[in-house]
Amino acid sequence: MFSRQKQAAYAGRKKTLQQHLQSAFKKAAVVTAISTGVAGYHFYGTQEDIDVTVATITADDAGGTIITTDNGTFINSASLAHLKFEDKTQDLDDRLRPGARLTLRAYGLNPRVGDFGLHSFGLHRPILKATVRFSPGTLAIENPPPDTSWLRFFRSTQPYSLQTTEGVTLTQNFAQARSCVNSDDLSTMQARNPQVYRDLALMERLPITGRPVFKIVTDSRYKSEACLIPFNANSATAGTHLNGTINIMRSLSADTTLHEYFHALQDFREEAAGTIYNLTPTDYAVANALSEAAALSYAVMAAREARNRGLTPAPSAQRSYISAGERAENIAIFDAAYETAYAANEHMTATARETAALEAGGQALVRTMMAGHDRHWTTHYRTLIRDNLNANLHILARNNGTGPTYADLRRDAFYRAGMVTPGLNLIPTEYLGAEAPRYIAAHISTLGLRIPAPRASAARPGA
Repeated sequence: MFSRQKQAAYAGRKKTLQQHLQSAFKKAAVVTAISTGVAGYHFYGTQEDIDVTVATITADDAGGTIITTDNGTFINSASLAHLKFEDKTQDLDDRLRPGARLTLRAYGLNPRVGDFGLHSFGLHRPILKATVRFSPGTLAIENPPPDTSWLRFFRSTQPYSLQTTEGVTLTQNFAQARSCVNSDDLSTMQARNPQVYRDLALMERLPITGRPVFKIVTDSRYKSEACLIPFNANSATAGTHLNGTINIMRSLSADTTLHEYFHALQDFREEAAGTIYNLTPTDYAVANALSEAAALSYAVMAAREARNRGLTPAPSAQRSYISAGERAENIAIFDAAYETAYAANEHMTATARETAALEAGGQALVRTMMAGHDRHWTTHYRTLIRDNLNANLHILARNNGTGPTYADLRRDAFYRAGMVTPGLNLIPTEYLGAEAPRYIAAHISTLGLRIPAPRASAARPGA
């Protein structure tokens, strides 16, 4: 016979029916995981993309996060295999709050009867990938509906011919499916994405503006890829760059490729530094604008260097579509500043003189964009900046912009946005010095944004 104390202790260890079922489910899950390991971890169970709205977020005992939504319960595991880096900078859990709208790629079966299911036993569908579509914030913005009348796209299924830098004619149908190639695989790029190869080949022949960028974006260590996508009349942009992937519409000019690859360069440098999310909301907005203005200016600058060397960047097969970098008034602004600087630096060596002129033209165009003289550009990027602010406000609002090193941090973030080489930068000097706050305020006013002041007592991450 057990003593009363032992009987009491034994009774305390008895499992309830729910605990027995939970243990059985977990054992079955372990067996299933082991049996499917040979086929590959990411093929476990049934994968699907699910749109959800977050209801609650709670921590589990293993250091993960249990996410209850309007469409099921999920877990963002703390194990290395499950860490989600939605934008390569912020972990998913730092973006979560009730009301956030996500697209989750989850796996595992999820049988349910009403509110009863695996989650009732502490088993939740693991997340393989997460995309934050909206993260609620308190940003108040005055922003009229964007003017999209300038987006002149239309459909076509006719093939077109294009010339590579070597003069070989290639034929491509710009309605065909998306095609992606790693940027360091130039032979495959030439065969599958000749439009991108054509423009990379041009970059490689430009010693001042092109070759330094070409060497970085085609380096296998950066794992960049370029995708040609079908021409889409309903798209708001001709190209995008996100998480190392460049998307470029078929049939467009070299301007789009140059623009997006410069964004790739910007992201490589910012990812290494990791400071943009330590800026205040206002400075973050201006950093976004400077990045876009610098990418536009870079494409114009590279095109000017190409013409200096007797090369002609490929035009768009869509004659009715003209990007901001191809508009005659913007090119004229660049050329005027270029010619002025070139004339003033006769004493320099030929390369130094051309570099100074290219930089002067590039900075003049960035200055023009930031001052709001191109209303189409301002309208389009105001919307982009607004969305970026709303998505990241809960991170940025912790940064109050105080401290002895903050001005240096902001200067470095702005400087990296325009850096082509250490001796060639597209960011106007007024955004890098003591006068920066005045120009920052002026640009926010130009954009028509009203951003709440940061919390005076908030500490910056890492401070």
